Amino acid sequence: MDQYADQSKQASLNHDPEALLSVINSVLGTPNINDTNAGTWAQESLGMLNPNADDGSLTQVPWFNNRDFPLNPTPNVNSEQVDGQPAWTGLPPELNVEIDNGLQPKGTHIFTLDTSMNVTDKRTADNQPIVQPFYVSHPDMYDKDKVDRVIITLPGKPRDSWKYINIHYNVLMWYCNQNKVRWNQTVLASPAFLNQDDVQAGGAQSNWLAYKKSGWALGGTSHHPTMQHGVSSFRVLDLMTEHFIDMFPSLKNIVFTGHSMGAQTVIRYAVAKNKKWYDSHVSYWVGNPGSYAWVVKDRPIHDPTNLNGESCEDTISNWPYGLDGKLPAYMHEKDKNNTAGVVDRFRSRRVRLALGLLDNGAGSTQCPAQYQGYNHLERGSLFSKALIQMPDGYPQNHSLTYISGVSHQDYEMIAADQSGDFIFADPFDGRLVSSSRPVHHRRPPHHGPRTSSKRDWDGSTYRIIAWIILAAFFVAIVAGLTCFNMLFKANANDWDRDYWEYDSKRRLL
Repeated sequence: MDQYADQSKQASLNHDPEALLSVINSVLGTPNINDTNAGTWAQESLGMLNPNADDGSLTQVPWFNNRDFPLNPTPNVNSEQVDGQPAWTGLPPELNVEIDNGLQPKGTHIFTLDTSMNVTDKRTADNQPIVQPFYVSHPDMYDKDKVDRVIITLPGKPRDSWKYINIHYNVLMWYCNQNKVRWNQTVLASPAFLNQDDVQAGGAQSNWLAYKKSGWALGGTSHHPTMQHGVSSFRVLDLMTEHFIDMFPSLKNIVFTGHSMGAQTVIRYAVAKNKKWYDSHVSYWVGNPGSYAWVVKDRPIHDPTNLNGESCEDTISNWPYGLDGKLPAYMHEKDKNNTAGVVDRFRSRRVRLALGLLDNGAGSTQCPAQYQGYNHLERGSLFSKALIQMPDGYPQNHSLTYISGVSHQDYEMIAADQSGDFIFADPFDGRLVSSSRPVHHRRPPHHGPRTSSKRDWDGSTYRIIAWIILAAFFVAIVAGLTCFNMLFKANANDWDRDYWEYDSKRRLL
């Protein structure tokens, strides 16, 4: 199956839908791909490159200097059980370098938990602003005036934002080591989406957003703190994007990434995202999602064999598995009534779907997902095939890459060359984001502080302005006198005065 990785990469680079469809059909023809009893393909005997990492631990990939490149471990965060599910008891305020990697010594603060982003003008019962916390590169990690790329990564099902931002940090350090990017020009961020279990366990503060179960992954609205109208997780992603656009004057590209549950968030955000003026600067990397918001009516599996008597045929197109039913409150009403326009917008966006060739894991076990395919690999392949077979063909800005030797492994998927180049290095839109801002969206120029001290007026700038004003005042006076003289000079000329003098003398004679 390794050849499919190279073939899909080449077909995507050339934007050759026919070649890509041929690769997809070959993958879909793999023996037992739709056999739910086949057992996992995540085995070294089947070519798995990093078998030690299949237990969820972080192990260096063999293509990073034969595993010798330093790997920062996943931070440890305390949890407890709430109703049989793990819930976080607290979030670390900072994440540090634990292993010297040659660029940052051990102990360097690399990420901080930002709790300053207000998401609504409403306040809590005790008058606190309501915020969405997110991890972001520590200010010492970047040059604010040179940052040209922001990567926003979504957490997995356990809501482990610190894990995913650390994974991206490890890949970023490799790309810096290879001189493909500069570490101080890239900022990493990850929203700390939490749920009500975390609230109960003490992991979410009273003014932090929290969602019901995994509702954050579907564009759902917050359930904590109590508000008349919750805040959609998709609205949070909009706000984060706009926050970074305002913060970094040299910003050119924003990349959203997600693996597994995070990938479900990213693909659905790319589908449902409201139109914004900066959309051409935004890209989406989607790795091994468990299910999709299908953008065509037909489904590839018409009679799933693993429903165990469950019936959902009438709702397989309802959100979050399609564009029918109750769509996210985040979406504009005009879009809810015109899903064809929503699909067109999704097709125009820059989306990279990455699938592990050994990922035959079941993914979502919900009934509607079974109509999309039986596992991660099959569903993603069938989703791409459906896009190719749409009347307008395969979207110009979409691409699909298969990753060989990798199963449902987050670090390995993101560290793969086909993924890393897209996420960290590809220029996409080389223009400044600010250059795309319409006039009515442009920020007014900064005029300094509202109040000034006496020392401000003693500065050289103010002295120069004062001399300019004084000189202009004297010029205005001189010009005014000159104009006055010209406008109101004597009404008689010299000849008239001579004549009047002669006539007066004559009359006296």
